[in-house]
Formats: sequence, structure tokens, C-alpha cells
Amino acid sequence: MKPINVLFVYPNRETILRIPLAASILCSVIEQAGHNVKVLDTTFIGGEFRTDIKFSEQKGTVKKSNIEEYIGDLDNRSLETIIRECVRDFPPDLIAVSLIERNYSTTIKVVHLLKKVTDAPVLIGGIMATLAPEMLINNDEIDIICVGEGEGAVADICNAISRRRSFSNIANLWVKENGRIVKNHLRPLVNLDTIPEQNWKPFDGRHIYRSYKGRVHRNGSFEFARGCMKVCSFCVAPSLRNVQKNLGQYHRFKTSERVIEEIENKVKKYNLDLIHFGDTDFLSKMRNDNLEAFAMLYKKRIGLPFLIQSGAETINEDRMKLLSLAGCENISVGVESGSDRVRKQVIKKHVSKKKIIEAFKLGRKYKIRMTANYMLGLPDETEEDIMETIRFNRLVNPPAIAAFYFTPFVGTELYNVSLEKGYIKGFDPAQNLHKESPLEMPHLPQQKVKHLLKQFVEDFEGYKDEY
Repeated sequence: MKPINVLFVYPNRETILRIPLAASILCSVIEQAGHNVKVLDTTFIGGEFRTDIKFSEQKGTVKKSNIEEYIGDLDNRSLETIIRECVRDFPPDLIAVSLIERNYSTTIKVVHLLKKVTDAPVLIGGIMATLAPEMLINNDEIDIICVGEGEGAVADICNAISRRRSFSNIANLWVKENGRIVKNHLRPLVNLDTIPEQNWKPFDGRHIYRSYKGRVHRNGSFEFARGCMKVCSFCVAPSLRNVQKNLGQYHRFKTSERVIEEIENKVKKYNLDLIHFGDTDFLSKMRNDNLEAFAMLYKKRIGLPFLIQSGAETINEDRMKLLSLAGCENISVGVESGSDRVRKQVIKKHVSKKKIIEAFKLGRKYKIRMTANYMLGLPDETEEDIMETIRFNRLVNPPAIAAFYFTPFVGTELYNVSLEKGYIKGFDPAQNLHKESPLEMPHLPQQKVKHLLKQFVEDFEGYKDEY
């Protein structure tokens, strides 16, 4: 079997510096199948370096750092010039993209320019492809959609192209063929212990850097579990779960040994000093004996500070003891709103104020920094709801907050609600959860939401007590 060339596009413009979990795993899958892979990364192209951390610095919710010094010069040539050079040096047989909604515009722009210089088929996977396949497959320049997990499908399509065979019957793929769209069945969900380690080699080394508490660290992101069983209406998780229903155990864990082994390898190779887990909810469904096994192994073999995100309802004394033992540095907790009405009826997050306050008290007790995440401008939220959030945050008393404008992502329940009520006109690829509220609500204008977010941050600065 002759190796093929796979050009993996990382269409990153305004998200955090990070080697993406899905794409780096798929790069390993491609190489393990005997093929070549190159990453076309848009992060460091253009005259301005923009990431989430810069937006948060401007809002005043994180400390400023000197991360620009670690980034160095950007490539100021035109994107078209860079793409032509890339295709000349690495003629692709397949173009692959793992797409999240925030990178949609960049993806479409890159694909358009690639189609000018190569006939290689374009495969789009990821969250947006899984939840909005009809929207994407109707783009004339997109040839294939991967719905659901991509590990098996990517290996299969690479091998089919290499052998000059049809790939129109590969599970998980939607394929354009002779003027029609072939929609194949979905394959069983993967056993996480069988997937290869991430392949970081094809990615720009500057993605290792992460600003945290005003300092720049060498950071790596890892996956312990996959899947989320919550029903939050602002999140894509319920829809992803529904698409992949009856395909096996949806919420799955790797073994602690498997997770630690990969982290250990990357720490040695890349000299990491900070670890991040990308799991949607790190503690959800995790048994205490499994957490204890992880904590003991992590402390013994890794011993570096690490960051997680988890819900307040998953936090208790026993778990905080184990996380503290392991070296957990920060837990991001989705509080979202201080209004019981909004939290329970609008976003369907069924956790009490008492439980949230108790969780943050445990953080202080065990000296684990906890960041309270909030969204402002939710559908049918009122000014009084937001004022209640501001007041409630004083009771939560977190050492840090992350405050965002609610953004209705395609495939979520609140996207549909926002559309039905006329708060949005449809899919808007320009929306940004850092810049402004995308909802046009007569009772709560966008400028008012912006003013209230600023007021929230300023109020918090008046009593913030970090540890």
C-alpha cells in the first residue's frame, strides 16, 4: 500500500493556544495507518496575534502576561501564498479539518483557497460536522463529512484512497458521489484505551505555551474521559449524545495507567510544567476509587500542577482531598447564572446555590483555586437576573471568574430557542463570546449586556481574594 499525503488544516484564529486533542489523535491515526501528515496552521498567520487570553486580559478577568515574547514573529504573507507553497511542498491526496463553530469562517476561507490549487477531496469532521452535516455538505467545496468519532473513519478513508478504492461506503462518512450524497451508518464508539497517543510533531511548537495567572507555562492538554451525560441547554453535549445513541458506552474513561503513561511521555519530550485536562466534566461519573488510583499515580509519576473543569455538584470533601493530594491547581466551575430561574428553567442546570457556595468553600479549604464561569445575555434573561448574578458571586466568593457573552451554538437547544423567538436571524459565523452579545432582545439590548458585564467585572475586583 502506497502512503498518501494528508494535509490536516488547523483553522485556529481566536481560540486559546493549544495543540487540539482531536486533531493530534487523528494525526497519530494517520501515521499509524502508514500515511504522511502535515498540519496547515492558521494561528500564527497575519499581522495580529489574537487568542482568548488576550480578550480575557482586556476584560480584566485574567492577569496580563508576556506571552507575545514567546510567540515571536508572525507570518505576514497572504494566506493564499502560504497555501500555494504548502501544496507545492506537500501535494495532498486528502485534506482534513476538525471543525468547531468558532473556526467556521477560517475553515471555509482556507478550503476555498486550497480548492484553487489541488483536486484533493476535503473531509470535514468535528463537533460542527456532527451536529450540522447538512449545512456543511451543501458547500460545493466540501466533499465528505465525518459524523461522530473519526479515528476509524480517517484510517479507512486513507487506506481506500491509497488503494484507489471507493470510500463512499465507509461508516461515519457522508460522501458526495455522482450527484448524490451517500449517508453511511455510524460505527460503534471507540475504546479510549485503544486509541493512539496524540501526535504533537506536526504542530507549531508555540502551541505549548499557555498564560496562566500572569505567567507563561509549557502546557499540554490531555483526555481522561469522553462524553457528557448532562442536559445543559446551552451546550452541544445533549445533541452529540443523541446523534451517537445506541453505539456503545457514551461516557467513557481511559484507565489511569493509560492516561499517566501518555502524560509522562509528553512531559519528558516537551519539558511541560503545567497539565490541562480537556474533559467536559472531569469528576462526573468518576468513582472515588478510580479518582484515588489516578491521584496516587499522578503524584508519584507526574507531580505537576494540573487544571480541570467540573460541575459544583461533583465536588465534595473526599474528592477535594484526592485532587489536592494529586496537585490539582485549578477547577473551572460552570456557575453560569446567579438566578435560580435562569439556571434551572433556561439553561437546565439543576444545582442549588447552597451546593455551589459549598463547593467554592472546599476550594479555599484545600487551596485549590476555583474559577467561576458565567454567561450573560441568555435568552429571556433580564437586567435583574444579571444583577442577581453579580450579588450571588459575592456569596460564592471565588478567587477568579470567567465572564462571557452567551453564544447560541448550532445544535444546542438554546440556539433553537433564540431562533424561534427572533433573538437571532440564523447561524452567524462572526459571533464571538468575548466581544458582544449576539442576541437582539428588546427587553435587554446588547449595549446593556455589555455594560452589565463590565459592571460585573468591576464589582468583583472590589472584593477579589485570590489564594
